[in-house]
Amino acid sequence: MNIAKYITILILYPVVFFSQEKDLKGYIEFPECKNSLPVDKDICNEYELKKFITYNITHFADAKNSQAEGKIWIEYVLTEDKDLLVSITENSNNDSKLKKSTLLAMSKLKDSIQSGKINIIPAQLNGKKVVSYFMIPIEFTKVKNETYFNNSDSRKIVIATYRTSEKTIQFRRDLKGIIYAYSLSSNKEKLIGKIDSNKESGDFSNTEKSLLFLYNITFLKSEILLTMGNIDGQYFELYMDKSTSDTQDESVGNSNGMNINVYSSKNLDKPVETFKSIDELFNSKYLPLLFK
Repeated sequence: MNIAKYITILILYPVVFFSQEKDLKGYIEFPECKNSLPVDKDICNEYELKKFITYNITHFADAKNSQAEGKIWIEYVLTEDKDLLVSITENSNNDSKLKKSTLLAMSKLKDSIQSGKINIIPAQLNGKKVVSYFMIPIEFTKVKNETYFNNSDSRKIVIATYRTSEKTIQFRRDLKGIIYAYSLSSNKEKLIGKIDSNKESGDFSNTEKSLLFLYNITFLKSEILLTMGNIDGQYFELYMDKSTSDTQDESVGNSNGMNINVYSSKNLDKPVETFKSIDELFNSKYLPLLFK
């Protein structure tokens, strides 16, 4: 199934922070992220929010039938009593179909929050729950090469790769929140297990526990091997560098507090490119390496 004639590029800009401490700022909590390590939780929740909005926008008929390009701003408020308030600001040249589809997507998010499927963790100031404000710019861009988005419901996004001298295991997540573990060797891959992140940790099977342990180990390193593969006949490896997280300024839009370094097989000591966010990576030629 061809999901749309464009892709949506989302960058999460928190407009107001009441504290730089992660446990005091408000956020939307997805069930897929409850079992994540603290170092991974922020990244996981932001990823799931972008995935939720993108998936729902691109599956509305109004958005599919639009040929427009442009940017729409979603402004939302997380209240102290766990409610979600949304408004949309659009450019004058935007198609009204895109605005309508965006509002419908945010309405589905609100419904999921009210039903308890998705949770809101309110911000805190001086020990009291307070409101927090966020803005998400959504850029609608026509896809020049739609190969990587065909049959998207069956495709998965790479979220981490665990590698030792003996084995390489890659973890990929689908739209339902299921994490798949693949063993990679000699240009071949084999599915070795799944982690149902929608379940409570106490209900995990032994296989799920073992794979979750390996998955969590990948995030203990200063550089997380995200993915690798060939682009235009050249081999690249992509790493998320956490060592910069203590020095990044969230006010400049790098809410992940990480750099994404791209290394060529010709020189694995110095990156050939560096991205400040996943969104920059999504706009690059390396995007196909993330979809398997």
